[in-house]
Order: sequence, then C-alpha cells, then structure tokens
Amino acid sequence: MSADKNEYIISSCKYINKVVGTEELELLKKYAQVFAKGTKYYFYMFSKKGFSKDLIQTAEKENVKLVTLKDLYNFIKN
Repeated sequence: MSADKNEYIISSCKYINKVVGTEELELLKKYAQVFAKGTKYYFYMFSKKGFSKDLIQTAEKENVKLVTLKDLYNFIKN
C-alpha cells in the first residue's frame, strides 16, 4: 500500500454478538463506489464474534482482511 491519493481503505467494525456475513462486504463495496475516484480499494472488516464461512472464503479470494477481537488481543500482547 502506498500514500497514493487514489487508494482508499474501507472498513467495517461490528461489535455485536453474531458473526458477520457476506452482506457486510457487499455494503463496503457500495461505500467504495461512492468515492468513485479511487484506483484501488483495501477492505478491512473487524468483528467481535467472527465471520461466516462464506465471507471467509470470499475474503480469501478477494484479498479482504478479516480481523477478530481475538486477533486484536493477540496483536496487543505481542
């Protein structure tokens, strides 16, 4: 990633007691369309309870970063 003015980070943080599904990624993609001037978008999704299997598979294919609350705790510990 660079500091290029045409690159954007789009993220979502869900602190709820259910897993996040593909519908949230689709919503993030719609948000990216609002900018409409970027050449590259980086999608990051944060979730308290984790992610659905469908979203995990989609994220791997589309290079979307999924971060759980546990991941954040582990990052802070190290």
